[in-house]
Amino acid sequence: MVTLTLTTNLSGCATKAARYDYQPGRDFSSLKTYALTPPSVNGGATTLSDARVENAIRLFMQNKGFQMVDKAKADVWSTWRIKEEKEIRRDGISYGFGYGIASGRTGVGISLGTRPPAEEVMRGKLVLEMIDPQNANVIWSAEAARPLSENDTPAAKEAEIRKLVGEMLQNFPPKDA
Repeated sequence: MVTLTLTTNLSGCATKAARYDYQPGRDFSSLKTYALTPPSVNGGATTLSDARVENAIRLFMQNKGFQMVDKAKADVWSTWRIKEEKEIRRDGISYGFGYGIASGRTGVGISLGTRPPAEEVMRGKLVLEMIDPQNANVIWSAEAARPLSENDTPAAKEAEIRKLVGEMLQNFPPKDA
């Protein structure tokens, strides 16, 4: 019984790598080719993160049997963006104290505490999208469940993005479509 409870509790703690959405009823089995369409931000300049995401998409789409072609010949366009979200971060030490009096079976207590100062920070979550070239509509999307880390080395950022893109593309094309 203890093993079953522990297993259930631990499996409940596991989080999904991404949230998925796709166009129901769409035939994804006909998709064989793709083209990368990088986001057009920063005046068209490719950021370091863009280059890392692009390399990861190429790797995982090739491993899935997709062939990269020119945009005009592609069955689907693959694009991405970094979605900025606000996060409240509390760093520091909190203090607390309490006092209580008990007499017999009853008691009274009071406690006070402080909270560490709060800071609002922006964190980026990776969003991958597959677009139908016929009408430019999104047919599949995945949003990372966790934000990208902030203070890693270039090699660590490369590994993180590669792992994240691999986890996200694991469910493309959707199996139950």
